[in-house]
Amino acid sequence: MADWLVDMLWDRRDRVAGAVGVPPEELTGWVFPNTLGGLRESSNLRRDWRGFRKRHGIGDWFTPRTFRRTVATLVTDVLPAREASDLLGHSRVSQTTDTYVGRKQVSRHPAAVLDALGAPKNGSKTAPRSRKKAS
Repeated sequence: MADWLVDMLWDRRDRVAGAVGVPPEELTGWVFPNTLGGLRESSNLRRDWRGFRKRHGIGDWFTPRTFRRTVATLVTDVLPAREASDLLGHSRVSQTTDTYVGRKQVSRHPAAVLDALGAPKNGSKTAPRSRKKAS
């Protein structure tokens, strides 16, 4: 995890421990628990997420899934696939590469194969049409 995130989580643990009156090292379990320390209800999580978006002027399009995919895309752009896979909690590197790694290189090989299908037969000298390049 990023150093700033680790620091933020330690600070959060200390604040929560102070609020409930226990030593910080006794807090274990969920990072964002409900008021009793258990798992949060999905309806409460959705309500809090809506509040977060509203406070920060973010539209409905921004979901937890959007956030995860954005982070995953940024991570896979700069880290080796194995490290990105570990960070994202994937059991197989292929899951990470198939889902998040973009295909950034354009290859002419598939076009060459398809060109062979449409090649003139019987010695015809039909020239291929020229295409204007997009400006």
